[in-house]
Amino acid sequence: MLWIALHFPQLSIDAFGGGHGQTLLQDMPLVIHDGQSRRPVLYALNLAARNAGLQPGMTLAAARAVSSNLIAVARDVDKEQQALVQIATWLTQFSPSIALEPQAISIEVSSSLQLFGGIGALVTLIREGTRQLGFYSLFGVATTALGAQLLARATQFAPNTRMCRECSLLPERLSMLPLNLFDWPDALKHTLDTLGLTRIGQLQAMPRAGLQQRFGDTLVHDLDRAHGLRGDPRIYFALPDKFSSQREFVFELSDSNHLTPYVLSLFTEMEGFLRARSAGATSVQLRLTSGSKTHREINLAAREPTRHAKHWQRLLAEKFANAELTAPVIAIAVTVLVYAPYMAQTASLLADAGAPRSASATHHKGESVANVMDRLAARLGDQAVYQIAVHDDHRPELAWQKNSRKVTKKEAINAPLYKPTTRPVWLLKEPRPLTVNAQQPQYRGALTLMAGPERLDTGWWDGKPITRDYFIAQNPQHEVCWIYRDYRLGTPSGLWYLHGFFG
Repeated sequence: MLWIALHFPQLSIDAFGGGHGQTLLQDMPLVIHDGQSRRPVLYALNLAARNAGLQPGMTLAAARAVSSNLIAVARDVDKEQQALVQIATWLTQFSPSIALEPQAISIEVSSSLQLFGGIGALVTLIREGTRQLGFYSLFGVATTALGAQLLARATQFAPNTRMCRECSLLPERLSMLPLNLFDWPDALKHTLDTLGLTRIGQLQAMPRAGLQQRFGDTLVHDLDRAHGLRGDPRIYFALPDKFSSQREFVFELSDSNHLTPYVLSLFTEMEGFLRARSAGATSVQLRLTSGSKTHREINLAAREPTRHAKHWQRLLAEKFANAELTAPVIAIAVTVLVYAPYMAQTASLLADAGAPRSASATHHKGESVANVMDRLAARLGDQAVYQIAVHDDHRPELAWQKNSRKVTKKEAINAPLYKPTTRPVWLLKEPRPLTVNAQQPQYRGALTLMAGPERLDTGWWDGKPITRDYFIAQNPQHEVCWIYRDYRLGTPSGLWYLHGFFG
């Protein structure tokens, strides 16, 4: 087995800010305090607080004496656990074997390495993703879950000791790590320190029976679990059936641009969930909560199942381009309304040399036409973006119609294919009258009839009758035109009209 451990030393700070806690108040000292209500002590600090001279374990009263503009918040364990659940939801795309730990997450990845390009590439993906979710993390890799956690915690002091992929090398890698990395009671750690026992290797070298008799089962069992000498079963995180997640803000946000990191973290979490489910989404709802507990719902829709966070973020940006926030926002939630099977597109083995270089000027590189239509519909409205559908009518100007309804992929696959006929695809908006010279219709010169006539005589049922003889004609510039003579009652008989062009 091979485990990747993520340790979150600033989980309290990050969770307080709904993710992105480190950057939220980077210029102001922020501390999370814990302990007894009569004498709270500092539990976590942001960088500004550390630069002000504050340290973990300092009493809150002493900290206020050092920094007059200190922002102090009580620790919220439930919010920390909720943050771990959000991260674990995103991580399920890499492995189903995920265990939540105190301020940490362990992932068993031995069966996922080949899929994601090896341990180095996988760690890079996870590091970038957790950063996008808004959380600072440390990484460790080992053949045991506890060993990986110890290596992750040790990277705060020795960054070069975070990986061990061989069981035989694990004792050597762990031997120099400090014992205070274990989640042991402070009294036990103090006793070991008094005896001069500060490193894992020192305890491993001592007689096992003596250690167990002197310090109890917990110490010995933890050492054995870290080294793979004892079983270490974990309760794995269970991915929910539906996706819904929320971020709460410390301050009211009145500018949609300030929502960007939180929205992206929500969509990133959603993408991980959908990847784990091998699914996509065609309808997503955002719920914005204002200070007065009023809600505004924004529905986003896609023409084909998609799960990419960037695409959903672009759709929301198009929505905000037309209408800014109507009230300050204190929380935002994302819920997937409609799920659909996801079919990933297979990349071509050959470069598309025939693709126009200017294609990226109209849409993002690699973006499908359906995604571009989604963004246009988000900005202009669904009725402004439509597809052309074939309509069963013999009259050329009525043989097609607008279809603003989103066409599903199944409908697109089963739709009848267009079959080339003797009719052109390019029709004029209105037929154009043609002049006649020596009984020969003219368009940029005399038109030579090549085929025809084709009589179209219909439309009595809806008050739009036609009686026409259509011809295919060519002018001196070799343009192939579709023209007709109009024989409707009540109109001058035999007038010529230009109705379209052939490619």
